[in-house]
Amino acid sequence: MDTLRSLPHRRFRTAIASLVAGALALPSASVFAAAPPSASPTEERVTDEAGPTTAQSLFEQGLDAYEADDFAGAAESWSEAHALMAQEPELSAGRRVLGFDLAQAHMRAYDSDHDESRVVAAKPLLQTFVAWVDRPGHTMDEGEKQDRMRAIELLERIESESSPPQPVPAPAVAPPAPVPTHAPPPPVAPQPNGTGLLVGGGIAIGGSVASVVAASAAVGSGRKAQRRFEAAQQEYSAGSTTAEAEIEAADRAGRRANIGFLVAATSAVLLVAGGVTMLAIGARRRKRHVSASASLSPSSAAAAVSVRF
Repeated sequence: MDTLRSLPHRRFRTAIASLVAGALALPSASVFAAAPPSASPTEERVTDEAGPTTAQSLFEQGLDAYEADDFAGAAESWSEAHALMAQEPELSAGRRVLGFDLAQAHMRAYDSDHDESRVVAAKPLLQTFVAWVDRPGHTMDEGEKQDRMRAIELLERIESESSPPQPVPAPAVAPPAPVPTHAPPPPVAPQPNGTGLLVGGGIAIGGSVASVVAASAAVGSGRKAQRRFEAAQQEYSAGSTTAEAEIEAADRAGRRANIGFLVAATSAVLLVAGGVTMLAIGARRRKRHVSASASLSPSSAAAAVSVRF
């Protein structure tokens, strides 16, 4: 608002005062027939078409207030003068010029009190003034050209301040890259490490050794029973009366020895087979090498196991 056009000067006010009497005598006629020779272009337009005496008085009051930076007071006085001039058709042109000044006063007052009603009142006054100077067949003078430029500036300001602020679009944010999801590996059943099998295999081999020992003892008992049987037969041939009972006892002892041998030998074979199997599996899981061998005969039994670490 620092480039407002200049308003009528004090010398124009002096010219108005000299013609007040004529205005009172002719309330419905134009106050001035022509502008004072020293008036500016703006002064000439307002002077040529000033309203009746009451309107002139109100214009003077508003001018005093405007020059004193009392823009709200200027707008009030000029609003009344503007309304009175509407009753005089011959003051139409001067009323439009006053409307432009009134719009400027409203906008200057708005800068201080921020009363939105002033902007609402100023907008149609400015639009009317621009339409009036742009009327067909009219040639604008320099003052009207400057006033028109100022009116356009004010209208642009009103439009920019009355338009709602446009929302600033939020910056586009790329969606986060999907995090690859990997299915957890299936649970692996715990594998025995082979220690138990090695222990079990060792026990089985130990049992087979005991069975071999028992089988050997049964073989020894069988041999003794065989010798007793042969001796009893010789005594029986010699006519001994007790030889028959000894033969039977030796025969029973031989059968028991044979049965014991068979049981021990069978146990030894089974234990050796189970023990070797467990040792082999356990050694493979423990990354060891096992070899086993066994031999069994009616007269002897043996088993051999070796583990390479």
